[in-house]
Amino acid sequence: MKRAVPVLVVLAMLLVGSVAAQDKGYEYVVTLKSGITLRGVFIKKEPNGFLVLRNPEKGEITINTTEISFMQREEIPSNAPYALQNSGFESDMSFQIAPGLMIGMADKSESGFQLHASGYYNLNSTVSLGIGMGIERFNEATWLPLYGTLKIQSEGPFMALSMGYTSLIHDEYFLKKGGMMYNAEFGLRFPASAENYFYVSASYRYQRVVSEEMVYALEVDLPANEIYPPVNDYYFSQKFNLHFMVLSLGMIF
Repeated sequence: MKRAVPVLVVLAMLLVGSVAAQDKGYEYVVTLKSGITLRGVFIKKEPNGFLVLRNPEKGEITINTTEISFMQREEIPSNAPYALQNSGFESDMSFQIAPGLMIGMADKSESGFQLHASGYYNLNSTVSLGIGMGIERFNEATWLPLYGTLKIQSEGPFMALSMGYTSLIHDEYFLKKGGMMYNAEFGLRFPASAENYFYVSASYRYQRVVSEEMVYALEVDLPANEIYPPVNDYYFSQKFNLHFMVLSLGMIF
């Protein structure tokens, strides 16, 4: 796992750079069957087959793809209006909130539930970087995860890779400590309005946990059968790797 983390980080950085380079500074030129030509930055493609572009003068343009005769992607001229050069997606920011069911996938991984909230900065229509936090209940303890996320999305499907640290809030039995967490999520978005989406997803979650316990050793006077106060104590510490499958239903707005 330790060797895999740097590799995943490098691959994620390369993927972000590659996708961002594809969309930044480009517009779509659409020629309709009627002969009309429309230009604009790509925003999204609706599930009903309509294409949405943004033009600094006309605003959002919705085009029926069945009416398109020819379409190509061109680099935005350096003298193009500022609004056109800097409007590659619906909004610079987006937010996400979702409850989830955590299903234990290995020994010592007890099922539980979570509620997460995240904020994202949209690099373009495909790639977003975010930070998030949540509250979780599993293994008879309450936890607070804090993490960063790379999200890659298309019209419907999306994937997200998260890495962070989970702290202990409350423990009913043993003294536990949190640890690093990693999460890989795959899901589908469904439009609820022009800018809001419902989504469902399934994730693999890896969590590191340390469990600590103090055990006392007592001296016993056998002839008198008396128990003396503890004279020695022993400190036990165990590290666990917890594995979960997480099913989530949330809202993006």
